[in-house]
Amino acid sequence: MDMIDSSATVEEAARQMAASDIGFLPVVHESVCAGAVTDRDLVTRVLAAGLDPKTTLVREVMSHPVRKADAAREGGVAGLISISADAPLDEALARMNERNVTRLAVHDENQRLIGIISRSDAPAFRPEDAAAPPVTR
Repeated sequence: MDMIDSSATVEEAARQMAASDIGFLPVVHESVCAGAVTDRDLVTRVLAAGLDPKTTLVREVMSHPVRKADAAREGGVAGLISISADAPLDEALARMNERNVTRLAVHDENQRLIGIISRSDAPAFRPEDAAAPPVTR
């Protein structure tokens, strides 16, 4: 699974996202998940703010940091809003709505980060969540 160190530059994060065709990278600091950086963070917190991607560090613009105490209370991964791999899809979607996010970290029974689920993944698991048919005239 793709991850990036908190001391990496935004340019490095953007290149890694482009190479892996993803828009979300967990951010690691001293082997511990500290948060995440998204393609939206790069646009709104770097480009729109006039910051230099070559010198701006990921830790300065990352989003989704979650305090360790909150993660423990929710049974998740420190640094990320997460959900257990055995949780039902409805629970994952509800947590995304509650926390106003479009992605969740997925953790195993040992609280290790094992993947990411996105709101856009839902139709693959539940066809009834797929987009409505196109409107015709």
